[in-house]
Amino acid sequence: MKTRFLLLPCLLAATPSFAQSAQSTTGLERVADGDDEIVVTANREARPVDTVGQAVTVLDTATIETRQAVVVSDLLRQTPGVTVTRNGGIGTTTSVNIRGADSDQTVALIDGVKLNDPSSPGGGFNFGNLLIGNIARIEVLRGAQSVLWGSQAIGGVVNLITRQPTEELAINARAEGGSFGTGQAFANVSGKSGAVSASLGGGFFTTDGISAYAPGREKDGYRNYGANGSVAVALADNVSVDVRGFYSNGRTEIDGFPAPTFSFGDTREVGNAEQWTGYTGLNAALFDGRFRNRIGYAHTFEQPHQHRSRRHADRNLPGQRAQRPDRLSGIVRRHRRRLRDLRRGT
Repeated sequence: MKTRFLLLPCLLAATPSFAQSAQSTTGLERVADGDDEIVVTANREARPVDTVGQAVTVLDTATIETRQAVVVSDLLRQTPGVTVTRNGGIGTTTSVNIRGADSDQTVALIDGVKLNDPSSPGGGFNFGNLLIGNIARIEVLRGAQSVLWGSQAIGGVVNLITRQPTEELAINARAEGGSFGTGQAFANVSGKSGAVSASLGGGFFTTDGISAYAPGREKDGYRNYGANGSVAVALADNVSVDVRGFYSNGRTEIDGFPAPTFSFGDTREVGNAEQWTGYTGLNAALFDGRFRNRIGYAHTFEQPHQHRSRRHADRNLPGQRAQRPDRLSGIVRRHRRRLRDLRRGT
């Protein structure tokens, strides 16, 4: 479903209390550079961490690279006060609970733009398809934050910050491969030319996986590709335009409850999920930055898991015979031939 909202101007820089605004690119660039002493989620603007009264955990680029995680939920699982529940392997439904609150009371952000779909039951967010990819920093804000991030932020807030534009040309790329047909490749390019600064990236992940059904022999794999982008244009010394976007498309192979026993076992079912978000905003700073205004527009789209059977062209499950669409018509033809032979014999 789609969520649209208009971002109102922020009249006072010292009181960023509008619950639906996104952080400015300037603030995101400061924290994305790896400054652990600055946080951007607690007060909706870049602030020194020692001036923030909330409990904040920062996972910077060095920490993310050291832990070598593939999905965001694996990093969050190691964060104090955070509980992660996943229904299977990579790509399956994943919920995040903060300080014991319900998963529907956790707000998820990507570059300051809210990902939660208010039209879904409870308004919770599925973290299953969020890969590390080109994410440079994660801030986990624990405790009720309804004043800043809306009534849903009872448990806390998870803010994912992608690689932001840089002054100099920077290229980040990596590729990995391993067992079970697992492989991934990600790349990001950032730089600045004149008044335009940009950061663009994309990635792909795939794995054959193993069967979700313990005694099963049919593998349940996963595939995901995505992209991220951030562009800032300085129209004047105190006026700028921000454009950001994020896209993710995942395909998860799952097991189910096939007939005739309807007990859990190997099936040829898959789930497809798609997520994307976009933001554009106009920033203006007056009176030497003491009077800031920002007006913007954000659009979030999340297509939840849609389950369907895999194509007939896929290989048959181990121990199962091929199911031809014309099987019934073949049986009918054989019975007709037998009936014809019986008539000729009489």
